Amino acid sequence: MNQKKKTKLLSTLLVSLIVLLSGIYVFQVIESGEKKYLIGSKQKELILIEKENSNLKLAMSKNAKLTDINTKVKELGYAKTGKFEFIVIPSSSVAINN
Repeated sequence: MNQKKKTKLLSTLLVSLIVLLSGIYVFQVIESGEKKYLIGSKQKELILIEKENSNLKLAMSKNAKLTDINTKVKELGYAKTGKFEFIVIPSSSVAINN
């Protein structure tokens, strides 16, 4: 092979290598961006789930306290009340102590 063919072959191989490596780099950058986006969305989802979890824990705590109160009421023998009715006493019938 003469020098000109060797130079042309070397140039072609070098350009092909640069194109191949550039393609791999672009592919990795795109894949990295997709993974960062996915991580960000999963972090937002995790924050929402943690908030929901804390709300559920609070609701369970309140429910447990209500259950404890209901149990205590039954133990003490209190009757369940329905409608409250108040007695209205006219002011003229109230005795005044002088």
